[in-house]
Amino acid sequence: MAMTTRRRRLIGSSVIAAVILTVGVFGIEAANQAAAVQREIPPASASPDQVLDVYLRAAKAHDCAVAAALIAPGADLDPLCGPRNPLDALLGSSGEILDYSRAEGPVGDCYPVDLVETGMDGAEAGNLPGWEFCFVQTPQGWRISDEGHG
Repeated sequence: MAMTTRRRRLIGSSVIAAVILTVGVFGIEAANQAAAVQREIPPASASPDQVLDVYLRAAKAHDCAVAAALIAPGADLDPLCGPRNPLDALLGSSGEILDYSRAEGPVGDCYPVDLVETGMDGAEAGNLPGWEFCFVQTPQGWRISDEGHG
């Protein structure tokens, strides 16, 4: 019976150690990913034009963490970086920038971009000339506050 108690303690200790190690590894990975995202984010002094360049490159590269970080707090916008989870992929409910070229602009705080996209709500897959990304100044710098035509 003493052996059973000792075995239970050993197994319990092993399970606890494995859980702590797993949580630690995931915690370190999450911290590393957050630091990598922060390295990509333009400084608060960056212009909307510079922020848009970083956003478009991130969205096209499917770097959803960077693309989402460049959207203004409270703006209900899809970062247009493709499916972010299996449900998005299954439902096809996430827009994706396949290609882009900068158009003439800006018009006020909005910058037109000619997009090639797929999966955007209310749009046929393909070309979207003159799609606009509008900006607002936040404490973190310029962030995308709206998008669309006109």
